[in-house]
Amino acid sequence: MPAVQNPVRLRIAGIYYDEVFSLDSLPGTPAIDLRGRNVPAKPTIFELLEAAFLKPGRNKENFTYVFERRGDHLSITSLGVTHKKNIVGTLGGKSRASGTYQLTEIGIPGGVVAWQYYVYRAGVSASQLPAAAGSSPTGYSPVKGNGTGFTGFDQFELQAGDEVIWRQVAILREPNVPTASA
Repeated sequence: MPAVQNPVRLRIAGIYYDEVFSLDSLPGTPAIDLRGRNVPAKPTIFELLEAAFLKPGRNKENFTYVFERRGDHLSITSLGVTHKKNIVGTLGGKSRASGTYQLTEIGIPGGVVAWQYYVYRAGVSASQLPAAAGSSPTGYSPVKGNGTGFTGFDQFELQAGDEVIWRQVAILREPNVPTASA
């Protein structure tokens, strides 16, 4: 199998998705009407998800992603894929049965279990640039430069060599353990 030119890797924890795409072959714009979307000059994580939708990868089919607009940004609510053959997980090497794996955002008391992405950029963390002397950044959750929140997946511009990892995380909006009364 020849090496992919200008590779971008997409991994999704929990559904065992791991594929490499060429940055040069990502679709220019997802085939979805997104009125009001400011389309960046370079492909984004949105275009990477669309590439997986169009060509899920070897022994995979029916890659799905669902998102919704929340205020001024888009948020992933569900990711899924059908594996046509048994798969071996990258952590622990355990075999998993073929079939459809899907995880959806869910509400929990005081919060939500939501999708969040991280980007590993050839060992350089944009949130730590310029890196402190002696540090070895490994990855980051893409925070806007002014510290006002996360860069939306439809706005984060990809570079060759990037690895995008989606994970579900629990986010609490309020305390979820009652305090003991005195």
